[in-house]
Amino acid sequence: MIIIKKFILLIIVSCILYSTALAQKKPVFSSALKAGLLNGKADKSGSELQFVSGIAYKTWFSGLGAGIDYYSGFKSVPVFIDMQKDLKEKKNTPFLNADVGYNWPLINKDYKKNQGIHYEFNRGLYYEVSAGYKFVLSNSLSMAFSAGYSYKTFKEKDTTYYSVDPFGQPIPYVNLYNYKFNRISVKVGFWF
Repeated sequence: MIIIKKFILLIIVSCILYSTALAQKKPVFSSALKAGLLNGKADKSGSELQFVSGIAYKTWFSGLGAGIDYYSGFKSVPVFIDMQKDLKEKKNTPFLNADVGYNWPLINKDYKKNQGIHYEFNRGLYYEVSAGYKFVLSNSLSMAFSAGYSYKTFKEKDTTYYSVDPFGQPIPYVNLYNYKFNRISVKVGFWF
């Protein structure tokens, strides 16, 4: 439910940015849908899907984004600020990109289902830096390829209660896990 509220907030902010762009006449509202592969230290490669909206002005783009990542055993939702700099003021251009924000874990309700254990997951940091090349397909559609480094984290706290106290009071035992996903990210995106 929290993720849905954050996504609605992202849409509202995008509409405000779009209104600002219309009022100034020069900046342009732009959005992108990106899909990619994540590869790093894990049994399997992961995949990602992201949506970004914001304002493009000359060779700069700034916006808000959200996505969903699939790793072996976990899913997460990064919500971030996206900055992009085109290296040339042409339709077809190389670019540099940076994202920074938070990463929320999406955990299945049956994850480690066990009686007597309480699981708590907390958000972590997300950032990504990449370089790529963008080229125009039509007046309102561009395609971009990029490669970069992605870093995402989140935390898990497991609390197990043991009743070994002679008075019947449960004694907690806590395990803390810090998940860190260092990945190479290769993406294709469509800008409209």
